[in-house]
Amino acid sequence: MTPDNTEPITDPKVIEIFDTLEVRLGECFSNAEKLTRALRDAGYPAEQYVGWIFAGERTYPVHHSFVMLENHILDNSVEFLKKDMADFLLYAVKIQDVPGRT
Repeated sequence: MTPDNTEPITDPKVIEIFDTLEVRLGECFSNAEKLTRALRDAGYPAEQYVGWIFAGERTYPVHHSFVMLENHILDNSVEFLKKDMADFLLYAVKIQDVPGRT
C-alpha cells in the first residue's frame, strides 16, 4: 500500500471519528484497534492491518499497525508521530534562539 494505490479520506464522518479518538505514542496496535472498532460501530467496513512501515529511504522498518477502509489508509499513530516531530523540531529551533547559546 502506497500513496499511488490509495486515496485520501474525504468522508466528513470518518474524519470526525479519526479526529476524536485519543491515541497514545508507542501503542499503534491499540490505536488502530480503537479506530477500527469506532469505524465499524459507525457502519464502515474498516480492517486492521499489522506490518512494517518505512519512514523514508535508508531507514530500518518498524513493526506497525494501521487501518484500511476500502482504498484508504487510516493511521492515527503516524499522524500523532508527525505532530510530535513538528513539536520537537519547533522546540529545537526555540532552544537555538536563546540568547547566549552557541
